[in-house]
Amino acid sequence: MDRRLLTATHEDLDMTRTRAMACALALIVTSVAAGQSTFENLGMGGAGGIFTPASSPVDPDFLLASSDMSGCYRSDDGGASWDMIHHLQIKSAHRCKPAFHPTDVNVVVWKGRISQDKARTFEPLVAGRAPRGDPTHNAIARDRTIYVGSAAGIWVGREGEPFARAADGPCGGITILPDDTVIAAAGDAVLRSPAGHALERVEIPSPGERIRAIAAGGTAASHTIHALTGSLHTSTTTPMGRATCRGCSSR
Repeated sequence: MDRRLLTATHEDLDMTRTRAMACALALIVTSVAAGQSTFENLGMGGAGGIFTPASSPVDPDFLLASSDMSGCYRSDDGGASWDMIHHLQIKSAHRCKPAFHPTDVNVVVWKGRISQDKARTFEPLVAGRAPRGDPTHNAIARDRTIYVGSAAGIWVGREGEPFARAADGPCGGITILPDDTVIAAAGDAVLRSPAGHALERVEIPSPGERIRAIAAGGTAASHTIHALTGSLHTSTTTPMGRATCRGCSSR
């Protein structure tokens, strides 16, 4: 290609972009000056993408979210306004969705930390033997049993007590059903635990690949589990297994 043509093309593109930006800015300024519209920031700042949106099952106006620029945010009015949580309380949680206690609106577990005041302040779950790895999944049952998943496995325990490893392999998700039945994934295994019992493997159709995400609904007696393996970004090549349990044992 003629270098002069390439240069001229780049110059033309730069000039076009400059003119377009100037026109857009002029339109915005003219519109505001004419009183046709006003601008008001109702969301959180800090740039970056916003991740892990979550709403309390007790108070749907209590929302949490995080940014890949390390900020964590809370809202008490359904998202009309947001406050940034101080970075000494919690930060860099955009890879771990917060878990709300199912009946106590004040209790939140997030990235291996726990809050007793609606996510205003956080404390470590345990000062002693804590779950290994950077938490990617949290869950908390009605009796305040806490499940934490990471790339190193799944741990279970209670606030202030040592946590025990419940499963090996990268955590693909943790779901607690309304009757406290736990459904989880670690490595290539789907795991189930009736309330108060250890996690046991569930036989589910799978190509033997790592399970990336799970979803479940129902009760201990009858529930359905969906498990995704492979790439979550390529729906045409993402196999999905489905297992339905009827008359399941709740021992």
